[in-house]
Amino acid sequence: MIPVWVLRIFVWAGLIFAGAGLAAPQTPPQPPSALEFKKIDEYGRMTISPDGRFAAVAKVNTQKFCLDRFKVAIAKSQICDEKNKVFRTTSGLLVFNLISGEIDRQFDLPIGTDLSCLQFVKNTRLLICLSTLKGQGRAYINAHAEIKSNAITISVGEDKNKYPRADLKFVGSYVSGGAFGTPYISSHPDEERIIVRSGSSILQWTNVYEDDEDEIFDLTRHTLHFLVDADDVPLVRVACNRKDKCDAVQTFYREDEDSDWVMVKEMRKDKELGYIPGLFFPAAIDRDSGQLFVVTRDSGDQRASLKMFDPLSQQYTETIYEHPRFDISNLMFDLHSGEIFGAVVQGNKVEYLINDPEIKKHYDFIASQLGPEQSFRIVGNNIGGERAVVYAASPNKPGKYYIYNPSAQTLGFALDRNSQLANKMNSDSQVLQIKMRDGAMIDAYHYFPKGKEKGAPLLIMPHGGPHVRDYFRYSSSVQFYVSRGYQVVQMNFRGSSGYGVDHEVAGYGEWGGLMQDDVTDTVKFFQNNGYATPEKTCIVGYSYGGFAALYGGATTPELYACIVSGGGVSDLVRSMKDDRVRLGNQTYSFLQQSMGDLRDKDSLKDRSPTRMAEKFRAPVLLIHGERDWTVPPLHSRRMEDALDDLGKDVTYVELEEAGHGRWTLDNQILYLETIEAFLAKHIEP
Repeated sequence: MIPVWVLRIFVWAGLIFAGAGLAAPQTPPQPPSALEFKKIDEYGRMTISPDGRFAAVAKVNTQKFCLDRFKVAIAKSQICDEKNKVFRTTSGLLVFNLISGEIDRQFDLPIGTDLSCLQFVKNTRLLICLSTLKGQGRAYINAHAEIKSNAITISVGEDKNKYPRADLKFVGSYVSGGAFGTPYISSHPDEERIIVRSGSSILQWTNVYEDDEDEIFDLTRHTLHFLVDADDVPLVRVACNRKDKCDAVQTFYREDEDSDWVMVKEMRKDKELGYIPGLFFPAAIDRDSGQLFVVTRDSGDQRASLKMFDPLSQQYTETIYEHPRFDISNLMFDLHSGEIFGAVVQGNKVEYLINDPEIKKHYDFIASQLGPEQSFRIVGNNIGGERAVVYAASPNKPGKYYIYNPSAQTLGFALDRNSQLANKMNSDSQVLQIKMRDGAMIDAYHYFPKGKEKGAPLLIMPHGGPHVRDYFRYSSSVQFYVSRGYQVVQMNFRGSSGYGVDHEVAGYGEWGGLMQDDVTDTVKFFQNNGYATPEKTCIVGYSYGGFAALYGGATTPELYACIVSGGGVSDLVRSMKDDRVRLGNQTYSFLQQSMGDLRDKDSLKDRSPTRMAEKFRAPVLLIHGERDWTVPPLHSRRMEDALDDLGKDVTYVELEEAGHGRWTLDNQILYLETIEAFLAKHIEP
């Protein structure tokens, strides 16, 4: 294993010597650095008041600070030189008066906090959530660490003088991963309150101006989700049947505050499968009929759809929205009025299904102004005020904010999320449908330097999960590689979510099987159609994608010139044994369905890359977080040993204090720069 300080020298040297002897008539412009791609955007979380008078936005600055105190103590050094500095971000808040064009408020947020929510409670009252990781010292390296958030309300406009005691008011705190996430804002026109604190069963309302005594609702049992009526009374709650073991997800309903809770829907674990296969998510209460808007994929349903559900008869009454290819991901409702007017489909780009012709007119106009490549959303779905904030991004640009005037139907540019990076981007992209060996069709996303659709070195990037999916949208990592002269391909192989039950279930038990076949067939499509040659193709993956990279390098070595596995599984038997201890029963049962059963160890062994070391031909780069509890670094250490024992070309890099996710900015940069140097050595553009 290479020490990180030596690796940094190798990265620097590799980037220099990779280009030696390639003299050019003139020096080409330097592509954006890994820091420029990975740092938090300059502006984010822009939001607007319901009446359209004020807009608020977070302004972020990334710079190097001294090491955390615990690191300095370990190093027994109080010297703050460059090697003892790490990247950190500081945030500020800007509030604009859109009528006068002046700044209404601005201030810096405490160092070490992240702005996790920003939205208006009322026209002149702003809610912000400041988040920190719970615990001290090394807690931030744990991908499963809890995040504690403090909710604060701030006065803007005329309220700055009206409520001096409540100008900045602490209104509560909450912990992510619990029953509820971002505080819930009342949509009642006469109320000025929010839910800010909750345990597994308690809802607590607080007034955002006065020091009134909080109103508390006890929902009882282990609540996962809740809905309130127009008067902010909880009428729907979703809970596990047991706190320690969730064998069923149950939905309860009551007609009013004084009524008893009645279970109206239960999604139980399938005994044969070992997990809950269906979906029943109450998204809103219809204020006219009292029925529930539910995103559901019940027995016999192929894809998630939006339906009406009558809690009294306990029956579905109407299908509101469905899509022929993709799952419905959510419904659309105005954050402040509570009006429901459409559904969201996360296809290859965001699609909106809207029945209301007046609202659809606005969405169609915005889409016509932005062009076909852009996906957009209206922040808070607030289309009924004088102005609305629109966020738009394409697969090749990091995104922009616009101000939309519904009455005049004008769309004006407001801010770039990252103006410096956006001005340096020079990439193109396309969606391709590729036919697999058995006739099935899958979506592939192809990104490439502008004007070089074919011929550039090819990176095949299967996603992690594996039962998640890639989207045709902006990715800083993808665009980093494209800026270096590579073309990148992502694909939603069978086993990926979002395309319906059959597409996902087809990948169950297919680690090294059908899922890998789809990756292989995608590679062959691009090589057989002149996009790239095997000598200029590398497979790069993380987590499950790391497994797919290793498995592909072993079983189809003729297709690849190099292999990169980040945080990848290499020993399926070891993984199943570890996860049986680490995971709950239901999660482990699902993993058995996905990966395989420990009772069939021979099959797991036969599909483990550590047992295929002799088949590798191409150089291998392994990268792993030293504190990865999802896929422990033992997987990459053993893979390195197996390859090294046979004299194979292998490099292993272990990232200090890194888990499976939530990496520090320094580790994100090192990860990209390490792969960049490796690629430049083996398939240089």
